[in-house]
Amino acid sequence: NRFDQSFTNWWVTDLSIDGNLTMGSGGGIYSQAADITVAGDATLHAVGDIVLDTVQNSGSLDAQHESSERDVFGDKTTETTTTIVERETVLGQLTIGNNLKITSELGDITLKPVKIDSGGATEIESKEGRVVFLTDKDFSFNQETKDEVGDFLFSNSDSGYSNETVVHSEIQAASFRVTAREGVVVEYKAGGSAEESIKTLSKEPGLAWMGELANRTDIDWKGVEEARKDWDYASQGLTGPAAALL
Repeated sequence: NRFDQSFTNWWVTDLSIDGNLTMGSGGGIYSQAADITVAGDATLHAVGDIVLDTVQNSGSLDAQHESSERDVFGDKTTETTTTIVERETVLGQLTIGNNLKITSELGDITLKPVKIDSGGATEIESKEGRVVFLTDKDFSFNQETKDEVGDFLFSNSDSGYSNETVVHSEIQAASFRVTAREGVVVEYKAGGSAEESIKTLSKEPGLAWMGELANRTDIDWKGVEEARKDWDYASQGLTGPAAALL
């Protein structure tokens, strides 16, 4: 028998400020799944690229169990294998009491993805580059195989599923504005045409911002597919010695 289990869980940065926050850089700004809460206004300003990134917590299990028994058909050995893999996206969070302004002078601004909740306006501006809204994916895999071999009969089965779930940026704000000299890129969960997908997604909590960008001509919409699969196979028959007797 075998039982292997592993987990990877990230510790994220928590920052809470009673007043205003101003974060500036002569280069770039990189934040990975940070949880930032500001009571007043928040400003992120960089000369270069600004990246608000995610992390993924993950876990896996690989187990194998063997057993033997005797029935009316003789001896039988059963081997069962279970495999489970889970990956969950942890988003950075910006919870701002009043206004949020994110500005890059020369670089791109990339959100992959992030949760933004501002009581006032949220403005994202790339003066010379692009603003890019990327997605990430949660992943879930579960498989069980079973092999039974007896003196006369054998059977095999394989069942399970593999699912991806696209994760978007979620933005709640009193007003929302995005400007970028080189245009805006938005990844979204594909489900039919781009127009249909965006219309449907914009009705979900935190995704109304997609609908606000839908009529702009400077948006490069990029559909992201979710891979989903379920299976359940089984077979049985006579063992070699049993077939030889016929």
